[in-house]
Amino acid sequence: MRTRSTFSISFWISTSRRSDNTAKIYARITVDSQRANMSLKYTIPTEIWDSKGSKVLGRTKEAQEINAYLMEVETELFQCYRDLKSRTPHITPQMVKAHYFGEDVSEFTLKNLFEYHNTHNEHSLCKATLSHYKTCQKYLLEYIQKQYKCDDFRLSQLNHQFIVGFETYLRKMHPINHHGNLSNNGAMKHIQRLRKMIRISVDNEWIDKDPFQKFKVRMERKEREFLTLSELQKVQD
Repeated sequence: MRTRSTFSISFWISTSRRSDNTAKIYARITVDSQRANMSLKYTIPTEIWDSKGSKVLGRTKEAQEINAYLMEVETELFQCYRDLKSRTPHITPQMVKAHYFGEDVSEFTLKNLFEYHNTHNEHSLCKATLSHYKTCQKYLLEYIQKQYKCDDFRLSQLNHQFIVGFETYLRKMHPINHHGNLSNNGAMKHIQRLRKMIRISVDNEWIDKDPFQKFKVRMERKEREFLTLSELQKVQD
């Protein structure tokens, strides 16, 4: 079940290691009870700080300047959170802080993997097989949009739960120009395609752990139907 994450920003002052009754202003980023602090550029007298309102008291030019700066920081941090939320459902306060300072760690995503796979296999796979992979990729993007409300997914966040969720999604979906839901083997074929693409990520060391490690593909064996004696005679005739 998808859970809604909580995000908040607050400002506070720290008098640590100071003996002159001044304090440095900090911003605190909180995501799902996890915290990250970031030092801001202002140091103020402790008596002018409004701890309840998280702002500087007074109407001096300096107070107005600092309060305007705090509002700007808050707005930019919220935008950083929204930017990250559109890419991945798994966000930490450290990620928001890094994004604010432009220190994001570049990570491969499913879209990066699809592009790499399709480009490097364009000439080794037949047109029909490559088309099947692109259909699988389309279903994956539809799944993360529905389940996680984002348009891409970091490979480092893939796990057993993600694979099981995608399997469930495949079994419930009703493809266009398809009579009824996907069969078990139809769903498993897409899972196998995903596993082959994930294997590329493991081999290239884009991810440390294979999310398919504990997942088993279960194909259903279909019994072959044999012709009856009368049907054989009709063929021979």
